Amino acid sequence: MFVHETSNNRGKRFIALLVMIALIASGSIIAAVSYWGAQGKASSESFFSRYTPDIVHNITPLKQFVVSILSGMIIFPIPNEVPFYVGLRQGNPPVLSVLATVAGFVLGNIITYFMGLKLSKQVVYLLSTKKIYELRRKVNKYGVYAVIVINLLPVPSDILTFGLGTIRYNFKRLFLFLTLANLVKFGIFAYLISLIP
Repeated sequence: MFVHETSNNRGKRFIALLVMIALIASGSIIAAVSYWGAQGKASSESFFSRYTPDIVHNITPLKQFVVSILSGMIIFPIPNEVPFYVGLRQGNPPVLSVLATVAGFVLGNIITYFMGLKLSKQVVYLLSTKKIYELRRKVNKYGVYAVIVINLLPVPSDILTFGLGTIRYNFKRLFLFLTLANLVKFGIFAYLISLIP
């Protein structure tokens, strides 16, 4: 049985793609104009510090938890490894730091998963139904390995979580392996940091 695409879906995909390109282009132009306008008034450090959270000073386990929530959400590209490292170097308890970081990261990824779930109908407009079904078959076969590998590495895994949400990947399986992989990653990271004099 073949899945046929209608020209109506192709038109919607084209319009959605144009809107995304327009949003990215306008955001880039606004950021560039704001940055150049701030050059004469303030230093670039003060310009950027207004829009980015401080993740390298006075890191507590609570701050690690909050930054990890933001790091797990696809809309905030914040690395949670940096505050984790800084917090441990400032004397935070390793076990509490690991638990706070992983709990926050999992919570942020849950939000990202549900964002993907809610936007799944819109994503179908960008991809054909046939491609969605092909992608689901591959994810069901290799998804667990991808979740483990991506979450063991210091790369933004929230993009994968968002994608798995759009194709309605098994919630319990995803977050079981996501949590275990992050516990292992930050546990090893904490051990290696403890070896640094």
